[in-house]
Amino acid sequence: MTVPACIGIYSPGDMGGAVGAVLGRGGLRVVAALKGRSERTRRLAAQAGIEDVGSLEALAREAGMVLAILVPGQAEAAAGAMAAAMEATGARPLYVDCNAVAAETSVRVGEIVARAGAPRHLVAMRPRPFQLLHRL
Repeated sequence: MTVPACIGIYSPGDMGGAVGAVLGRGGLRVVAALKGRSERTRRLAAQAGIEDVGSLEALAREAGMVLAILVPGQAEAAAGAMAAAMEATGARPLYVDCNAVAAETSVRVGEIVARAGAPRHLVAMRPRPFQLLHRL
């Protein structure tokens, strides 16, 4: 798989902002939908060099891949919101769930995104020490 030139970060908080900063330093364009987000999240995104595209619909259109890096309890709601944005725009970026969630939640997230016709992948991120656990 070729890495897209533009990567979306769904929820650029502490971890999402850190991942976005690394991707940006690697030469990729990194974007997020910050409409309705807190001032703290906006500040973290700006510090990481993440570009605000406004809405989830714009994120779906701009990004070839969307990394969902957020509180695990929000994984399903985030997948639903992103799936709705994909359906509204016709865009189908790769949706990567980067949350440390239970297997059942992962299956439900996959089903939500699949109904929108988008490819999906799971990468569980666990801090302290920072680890990436890759699963299909």
